[in-house]
Amino acid sequence: MALYRTQDPEPVNRRRLQRGLEAFERCLRLDPGNRGKNVRAWTGKAFTYHQPGLHDDEVRCCSRALDADRSDPKLWLFYGFALRAAGRAEEALSVMDNAYDAYLMAGEPEELRDVFAGVQSALH
Repeated sequence: MALYRTQDPEPVNRRRLQRGLEAFERCLRLDPGNRGKNVRAWTGKAFTYHQPGLHDDEVRCCSRALDADRSDPKLWLFYGFALRAAGRAEEALSVMDNAYDAYLMAGEPEELRDVFAGVQSALH
């Protein structure tokens, strides 16, 4: 992923981000049927768009990652955070139900237990 550093000149950062986006585009064109690779490319593009504040593009990329894998709770969380960054807080909250359902279906992965601990408490 492109490295955006606040201490670097803006033209340098824009060039890095553009190169990162181009690399992810090439990745998506290569082996288009490779779902796992494409999920990583879409999320990489989303992170890259997030850095300069291009949140609508970030949301679009997160949505594409979810199109490839709706079972990953991390993708749902990432989508929710992107929606919130794009100023779509109400929609972001509604996505959290999907994230929690995916978390349960994934067997409540240990690395996400702290994230969903409050949800579980509220339900009991």
